[in-house]
Amino acid sequence: MEPTLVLQASLPPPFEPQNFGAHLGTLTFQRSADDTTPIYDPSLIAIATNNTWNITGPYSWWSNAYGPVYDNNYTINLYPHAVYRLDGSSVLNRLSPNAGKVPLTTTGSNGIDESTFIVDLYVANVDPQFSGSQLKPNGKYIIDEGDFGTFTVAIAAPNKTIWDPGRIDLPIIGLSPSATSPYIGVDSGTVEFHPERYILTILNNFPFSLDEVLSTGKAKIAQFQLYLTEVSPYNTAISYGVYITFSNYVNSQTFCMHRNDNIGDYGIDYYLLFLGQDVIGGQRILWDGFYGNNTTYYQNVYVKGISASQVDSVPEGTYCDTIYVTITPQDHI
Repeated sequence: MEPTLVLQASLPPPFEPQNFGAHLGTLTFQRSADDTTPIYDPSLIAIATNNTWNITGPYSWWSNAYGPVYDNNYTINLYPHAVYRLDGSSVLNRLSPNAGKVPLTTTGSNGIDESTFIVDLYVANVDPQFSGSQLKPNGKYIIDEGDFGTFTVAIAAPNKTIWDPGRIDLPIIGLSPSATSPYIGVDSGTVEFHPERYILTILNNFPFSLDEVLSTGKAKIAQFQLYLTEVSPYNTAISYGVYITFSNYVNSQTFCMHRNDNIGDYGIDYYLLFLGQDVIGGQRILWDGFYGNNTTYYQNVYVKGISASQVDSVPEGTYCDTIYVTITPQDHI
């Protein structure tokens, strides 16, 4: 992921010369030398991002004898795109985030034979009525709305879709997808941003017995550790906070564990409890009260609300669910 966003007045091909936007980061799919299996249906799963980003800043529709006349509070839409290289050519694919998957390519179920497959992520304006030449050099543009958020990268089993058995969720090596600076400058190289960093670690992931929940009402399933660092020495007395969001594969508001983590198998409904609040899938919970630099905070996550009658109606076995946790700084737009 790019550490900061820089708005480029002209993006590289296959964008048109007048298209403008910002490079978000690069995904590289690297197969081992002895692996000849094609890459099928590379996609983003459980993605929490916006279809449209709004930026506000100087934009010129006309000029006078002194040069361009800028409307300093003009709002422009940017849209997420992927650019991938296949068979020696670059292909532009506009992304449409939704509750399911977001295909990175337009190849469908056809396999990709490249041993190294590269996808670049952008937010860009490709509307022919706008041109990057009308942006103000070294101008400052604030993101009023838009965040790429988090995602899981996955590929399908051979000749299958992402939702068929055998899907492979790939680890993201390097910087995890995260919120970036809320400010971008045109080709400037200097960007204003909030320097503090929040590092969330899941220290423990506790298996639990259904009997424990049924007898006590809840069971601890995880412990979060949040580390606050890179706080400005002038801001150590300021209280910081983050929003925590829990979600699953289908981005539903409720949660259900399935036998052997197979969505098509028997299920048991449950609730999550965090900071004393019942968790609703996809809705943010504020965790705040962080002070100082290089400080650490802890919170537990519990499971609750399991029905004894539902447990009695399903066969024995190991029941699992996969939960995605998103952390967003409180002051991030």
